[in-house]
Amino acid sequence: MKVLCLGNNHKHTDELTSKLGNNHGLISNLDIKIKDGFYHTSVLDLTNSEILELSKQFDRVIVLDQSVEQWNHPAEFHATQDIAKRIGSKVHWQNADGKFQLEYWQDLVSTNKSFCIFPFIELLTQNGHTTVCCRSDKPVQSIDKLDNFATDEEYQKIRRSMLAGESLPEHCQFCYKLEDKSIISARQAETVEWAMRLNLKTVDDLGSVKEPVYYEVRPSNTCNLMCRMCSPMFSSLIEKEQKQLGKIPQEYNEQYSNFDIVKIENIIKLYVAGGEPTAMPEFYDFLRKCVRRKYTDFEFIVNTNGMKVSTVLLDLGSHFKNLQYIISIDGYKKHNDYARWRSKWQTIIKNVHKLQDNGHKIHFNTVLSLWTVFDYHKLIHFLDTEFPDCLIHGQYEGRYKPFVFTYSQDQIRNLESIRTTKVYHNDAMFQSFIDGTIHSAKQSFVNKKAITKFFKYNDELDKARASCLNDYIPELEQLRIQVDNLGDL
Repeated sequence: MKVLCLGNNHKHTDELTSKLGNNHGLISNLDIKIKDGFYHTSVLDLTNSEILELSKQFDRVIVLDQSVEQWNHPAEFHATQDIAKRIGSKVHWQNADGKFQLEYWQDLVSTNKSFCIFPFIELLTQNGHTTVCCRSDKPVQSIDKLDNFATDEEYQKIRRSMLAGESLPEHCQFCYKLEDKSIISARQAETVEWAMRLNLKTVDDLGSVKEPVYYEVRPSNTCNLMCRMCSPMFSSLIEKEQKQLGKIPQEYNEQYSNFDIVKIENIIKLYVAGGEPTAMPEFYDFLRKCVRRKYTDFEFIVNTNGMKVSTVLLDLGSHFKNLQYIISIDGYKKHNDYARWRSKWQTIIKNVHKLQDNGHKIHFNTVLSLWTVFDYHKLIHFLDTEFPDCLIHGQYEGRYKPFVFTYSQDQIRNLESIRTTKVYHNDAMFQSFIDGTIHSAKQSFVNKKAITKFFKYNDELDKARASCLNDYIPELEQLRIQVDNLGDL
């Protein structure tokens, strides 16, 4: 019998595999003749798609019984679980409890369309209040009134509703809309991930979480860019521009939270965004505080536009064992520089390599909009080639979604070409996003009202910024001409 073991801690994996039977060792490439006996590999040695292909040669696949703490990084632990699910019936778990636990939470988010783990474990601070997660703008509680996360009545109301399966559209509409399109939502994916990570057997175990273990902090709107899809809430430069244009009053000033609410001794995961964290003095103060107090082992994710990678950032970052960066990049070359105004493509790519060379894991966040849809496939192919094995998150722009014109067959084929990339095959969430995008593109039609509204807004920005759409995205200018020629619809 040919048996493949999936693990992630090489020494421990060797030991476990040897105990199971005749161990032929680690598989780190597909150029190997498989014979009867035991082999092992991991998502650090092969890509997800390579493991899926490799598994076809084996009679059995065993998920090794290693706790999250024994894995090099939790992300790999959960990636392995996803692979096991996709392989299917030939998968066996060394520990049946682990399999039961995984299936329990997968079934829960499938049958209870409301339940999400975030309000039980996560504290997100933004503009002086909290929200259930980063996908919601609806305040839950003001920071100055939040005395106890576990017992706060506003959070308790949300938790009770979720456990009862009651819909919460005011808080959770973002995920609901994705799920309606058969796109895997964060509610579905991350509930399972966190439940396994915290070793929660059932929902009853959620009562053991007394303090947040996952923090999301947006310290201020300080930012060095003026992204066209953004707002004064998240960009100080847009705030300044909007005041000059008379769009918001001069006295407009958002309240912002700071890092003081974060109890660093409790952190399992911290996500920092903005604004732009690398442009904020308080971000560097927080890094120094963690280094000084020697709390540097937690999973630390920073969302950045990639424009400011200084020696100070690299030096402080070297103290953290698991500091990752999510780079926001939306279009390819000029398309990105136009959509994310004041950004410079070459600078971003150079800085991403700097972060990688410093030992940091890199992911990418992309926003699909009318500004970026025409070359989105070029961006994904580039990132897939330039930064192999990266993960890419895709989301739609909130106000100006790209499905307001009739896509040509060439445009649809461009989107379909993304299905040939490694990142598409290696990440179920991104795969779901791309499949949903292609489906929506095939169903889309001209919405002249929406397109006219978009161009009115974009023209205002071009006038204020002395920029010209045709210089950056001529395909979008051609769409304007085509729609104008249609007359009234």
